[in-house]
Amino acid sequence: MAWFAGYPREKIQWYPTINHEKCVECGICMNCGAKVYKWTENGPVVDQPYKCTVGCTTCATLCQGNAITFPDKKPLRELYQKERIWAKVKKELTEAGKLQVEGNNNTTTGCCETSAPPEVENSGCGCGTAEPPESVENLPEKVEGCSCGCGGDYPDEHVKNNPDEPKTLADSDFIKKLEEYAHSIGIKSIGYTTVTPKLLINPNQSPLFSNAIVLTMEMSDDLILADPGTAAQAINDAHYEKLGKLTYKIADYLRENGYAAEAAHPYGSVVKFTPLAQKASLGWIGQNGLLITPASGPRQKISAIFTSIKNLPVRDNKHSWISEYCKRCGKCIKACPEGALIETETCCGGKETEFVEERCIGCSQGCTYCIEDCPFDQKEYEDIKNRFDKLNAKLKEKQNKKFNQKLWDNWAKKNSSLFAGLVDGANITISMTQNNERIVLLEKKGNDVNVSIKHLKKDLESPIADLMFDIDEKDMGKLFDDSTSIKFIDLIYSGKIRVYAFRTELQLMDKGYMGFLNRLGLRIGGEGCCG
Repeated sequence: MAWFAGYPREKIQWYPTINHEKCVECGICMNCGAKVYKWTENGPVVDQPYKCTVGCTTCATLCQGNAITFPDKKPLRELYQKERIWAKVKKELTEAGKLQVEGNNNTTTGCCETSAPPEVENSGCGCGTAEPPESVENLPEKVEGCSCGCGGDYPDEHVKNNPDEPKTLADSDFIKKLEEYAHSIGIKSIGYTTVTPKLLINPNQSPLFSNAIVLTMEMSDDLILADPGTAAQAINDAHYEKLGKLTYKIADYLRENGYAAEAAHPYGSVVKFTPLAQKASLGWIGQNGLLITPASGPRQKISAIFTSIKNLPVRDNKHSWISEYCKRCGKCIKACPEGALIETETCCGGKETEFVEERCIGCSQGCTYCIEDCPFDQKEYEDIKNRFDKLNAKLKEKQNKKFNQKLWDNWAKKNSSLFAGLVDGANITISMTQNNERIVLLEKKGNDVNVSIKHLKKDLESPIADLMFDIDEKDMGKLFDDSTSIKFIDLIYSGKIRVYAFRTELQLMDKGYMGFLNRLGLRIGGEGCCG
């Protein structure tokens, strides 16, 4: 099996070049196993360039005269990413039985079966893969619209007219029949919500009713497995057209039963369908910007019907955990051939994903790579959630060990000189970036610093601290190993501990924080002390 997995070798510009001025005719290149070189009267020449093993540079490494060079690897890696060669090679190896994924019985991962390296496991990701994020510089200029049919004007192709005096209430029996009818014609999931101004694409163009029935239709394997291009886009358009027709049929069903309805075609431009579906509790928006649902994962098209029914059975959304899962996974970012998903670092050390719409070819070429590589498209929703919950439980258990009262009592005593000069009642909290349930509260009482562990949801109703130090889990553990304040100060200086103030500069000065902050290399109102 070739390492370019069926991609034409002639299109991969990878082969050696000989600088004959440097060549000392050492002959080492003639040991090439691929027989790329040929010996002539003038020394070695590149005779069979496309027999060169892609990525190999052995001859250049061993060349005595440093006369052999190869192209830059960056364009090669970009080609492999765009053409999904890495994924195809892995698939071929798996199908050939040469690659087996073995699980680690001692590790429950979040988004795949394989065990991740320690540095990845500690972050809670089960992928086990990490590549440097792409720069957000030199992004394409924003253009209006795209080359597909989305955003167009799709009139309601109804057969039935709205009743003159539409009904506004529906009992549970009718809702049940409505859902049974919708499922029978090809609708996968149904949710209910109300339309708010934020969900409108054009604030000046509102639907007839704010009561919304949200529908999803699952994408077929033909679309998911198709490579981006004209054929894939034709399948993609057919999906939108099919869901549009199903939406019109359900709207007519409502009208036949005495309710008014306005159908919103999935290619229409009235509402933002994905946020609307999340609000309807059908699922949650993933890192790739797509709705992820228990029924279909990320593979669905969405439409809606605005209706006169005022008592639609709105449900609570229980899928918000997906957001945290996606942050730990990131497979869709690596899968995108156009770099439309870019992971960036926030000002406080966190990460967020930026979707560059102008780069995405899902709408214009039917690309579904981010869907195909999503764990929710490969595994059952409940299986992923169970693994995620188990992983979270282990992480919280590990984190909670660092919220030990005795550990912090000892730390406060060893660092008591730091807190000299603070007045009675001065309060400082220490939080862990990965834990939003507990904090350490340090309260100055006379010459002592009293330590207590607080549960954010149970013990605190409003901010009680003057300052907060936010520390990463792995760095928090380092504090306990240091008998001085050096490690604490070093972490602040390096930006690994983020400092936040909840009081004004004058209030902080009144409580004696000027000396405290000076000892930490900070100052009131300075860049190192966030407001």
